[in-house]
Amino acid sequence: DAPPVLELDEEDREPAPPVNIPQSMGVSLTASTFLPPPPAEYEPEFDTSKISQELTPGRLSIRCIEGINVRRKDEVNKIPKQDPFLKLKLGTAERHPWKATSVQRKCDDNPSFKDEVVFFDILDPSQFVFNGDLQLQIECWNKGTFKEEPMGAITLSVVRFCKQPFIAYEEKLPLLYPGQKTSSSKVVVEIVFEEA
Repeated sequence: DAPPVLELDEEDREPAPPVNIPQSMGVSLTASTFLPPPPAEYEPEFDTSKISQELTPGRLSIRCIEGINVRRKDEVNKIPKQDPFLKLKLGTAERHPWKATSVQRKCDDNPSFKDEVVFFDILDPSQFVFNGDLQLQIECWNKGTFKEEPMGAITLSVVRFCKQPFIAYEEKLPLLYPGQKTSSSKVVVEIVFEEA
């Protein structure tokens, strides 16, 4: 008889690695740091799945409205003075560029992002689709004097927006730290896809 398979509870599962850690940090520490980087073939240049053929070229626009209860990890209990901004990326591949909003100076924990619009032109949807999904990453950062500090992130599928073009949807999205499942920190954005 085969031994019974132990089912892991949700709590016992390994937390997913944070999306913004560079690939080099995921390598085994026993490997030499002087090894050449892994070959590019691991990452297909474009996706040939069904979803790639269903999506049409166009522009995805994200209107950045506000943050709610946004705080640095070490300042959860006091009203902060922070300089937040958002970083956004469409697609999960290294080659896809990050775009950033303007830094909002001296904000409390409910910063306004002044309705700044960040957009991505999707000329060939297959260039952005990975594993049958089209994902948008949104990260909130604090612009410090010497370094930038993360204040949570969210990755969401934008396929539904692309399938309902010219309709703007306001979304209130949780900002999570790695390993978190829920959060009271939110970012409010309006997403619309305009077909080319």
